[in-house]
Amino acid sequence: MRDKIEKTLENNLKIVEITHAYNDYPKNLGDLAVIGFDNYDEAYEYANKYSGEISLLKTRDGWHFWHNLGYRGNPLTCNDYLNDLGDDYSLMNRKDAINIFKLRMTEAINAFDGDFKDLDDIYKNYEETFEHIYCLNDDENVICYLETYYETVKDTMMSYHEDVYTYTIGVVFTK
Repeated sequence: MRDKIEKTLENNLKIVEITHAYNDYPKNLGDLAVIGFDNYDEAYEYANKYSGEISLLKTRDGWHFWHNLGYRGNPLTCNDYLNDLGDDYSLMNRKDAINIFKLRMTEAINAFDGDFKDLDDIYKNYEETFEHIYCLNDDENVICYLETYYETVKDTMMSYHEDVYTYTIGVVFTK
């Protein structure tokens, strides 16, 4: 099956092996997946053309095999990624950043005791966040960790890396 799939590969696509064990041990091997698609439509066309199924796949840093998490009917979103990051992370746009900045500065000014360090820290923190927000393309978002810039991400994506795991959408071929 691998030889047959290799003949269909284009661009940056690659073949990965699927295990049915959650701990990367080889179990029921033989299923393969193609990953590396630029967008969901490309994966959809490939799946239809070669009779594969679009699935969400997961691997851990240092692991060889991938685990099939099942059918995926749409691309990954920044909210999928945000949910995996946890409660201390949030999406922030210009309006949110301005409102939070005003609130934090007001709180700091009300508690002002003559030490400008707190005001300066708030200003520097939001200055970096604003720099990233103002550079966003229409299809991008800023993720903040406790109101501090963390990462810029696309609205939709075909893969992301969180902690030690990589999630990607691929086309699975079962034996």
